[in-house]
Amino acid sequence: MGFFTKMFGPKDTAGTTAAEPRGVDFFTALSLHLRGELDPALSAYLMIAEELPDYNLAPFFAAAIMAGTENTAEAAERLRELSRRQCSSGGEYFAGNRS
Repeated sequence: MGFFTKMFGPKDTAGTTAAEPRGVDFFTALSLHLRGELDPALSAYLMIAEELPDYNLAPFFAAAIMAGTENTAEAAERLRELSRRQCSSGGEYFAGNRS
């Protein structure tokens, strides 16, 4: 039994099952954002921000999209909330990782 057979299984079973779909992650959202697909990117950022409250980049980029789509009041409020959380945590977190 070869290395690839051990890792991926025999060739005769290849392609018989579909790969599990990946959930939206930050890099997927950022890719959407950079391609100009703002609505799906905003939804992805908001979902990430809800699921991972300590992950600061997602709400920041969501606010950037909101500000760019003339939703500046909500964008400013989200940035204020992000700033409040950052101050209350003593600035220990950035992007969900301890410094």
